[in-house]
Amino acid sequence: MADNSTVHQVLARYRFRSSYSWELIGRVRYEYDPATGLILASHALLKTLPVGGFDGYVMGLPLDAAPPSRQQPKRPAQLADDAEATQDQELYNSLYGF
Repeated sequence: MADNSTVHQVLARYRFRSSYSWELIGRVRYEYDPATGLILASHALLKTLPVGGFDGYVMGLPLDAAPPSRQQPKRPAQLADDAEATQDQELYNSLYGF
């Protein structure tokens, strides 16, 4: 009889401010019905969970698949150079030895 299960890695979504990353937390085994292809059961072994920033979302990926790329927050537009602010900064640095 053939083995009717597949093993995947389990990743948890870890949020920090407006970006998130995927952290490896364990493995999951899916048992499926060979006649219909439907998943009959899943058995997960979670070795760790993120302490802060974990929003409860987990994802199972094949063992050889890479996690999705990390989403980077949008950076604010750079402000134009302010001559007066630059002079103030230079004066401050000269007075306090920076």
